[in-house]
Amino acid sequence: GGAGTLMSHCPNATLVVHPKGAYHMINPGKLVQATIDIYGQDLFDHLYREVLPVPEHRVLKAEDGLILDFQGREFHFLDTPGHARHHCCIWDPASKGVFTGDTMGMAFPELQVEGKAPFIIPTTSPVGFEPDEMKRSIERILKLSPETFYLTHFGPVEAAPESIETLIKLIDAHTEAVLKEPKPTQSELSAILLDIVSEAFSGYTKSAVDKEEINSVLSGDIELNTQGLLVWAARQEKL
Repeated sequence: GGAGTLMSHCPNATLVVHPKGAYHMINPGKLVQATIDIYGQDLFDHLYREVLPVPEHRVLKAEDGLILDFQGREFHFLDTPGHARHHCCIWDPASKGVFTGDTMGMAFPELQVEGKAPFIIPTTSPVGFEPDEMKRSIERILKLSPETFYLTHFGPVEAAPESIETLIKLIDAHTEAVLKEPKPTQSELSAILLDIVSEAFSGYTKSAVDKEEINSVLSGDIELNTQGLLVWAARQEKL
């Protein structure tokens, strides 16, 4: 949301973006309206204020396989749908790390235990969540044998196999929850997701956990995950 403003302050910069996202950077109207539909006008105004367009001649579309030479250091762009159709990840061979966006989930600092592999949970936020695509994107990233994930929320973290195993199990548990019969309401699904994450965190720490404490950290993201799952489930019914 802040890309246009940032670009206005950096006149020599080029915006590198997934081809399916480029249009929305150049013409952000639809993106703005979709965000308002999710968050509401008041929260949108608080979070984003004005979303400025980026001039088309300053936008580079990052097709799958693009290698960007950044002063002798190569960054490899990967088309990684699952979180959204316009999502890409960036492989940095020099550090053996991947800038994962939201593909590899979220690792909240409050939910990490020193000396243990990262505790990572999925983000299924609206409106582009697709679980099968997300798992395929995860598999593609793992084939690079990365050592580090640079997570948007919040990295860097170790690319530990046990963390990925938990992440994939949680993706499956989230999708199974929304497909239950009878269909859960939004509030029921949020409560189910909190139970799922709390149980996983208990398994991670090998101890009982305070569900309310988990909720105090994740409540906003659980609500977004709930909304995304309901949108995805509604799409499945139309197929």
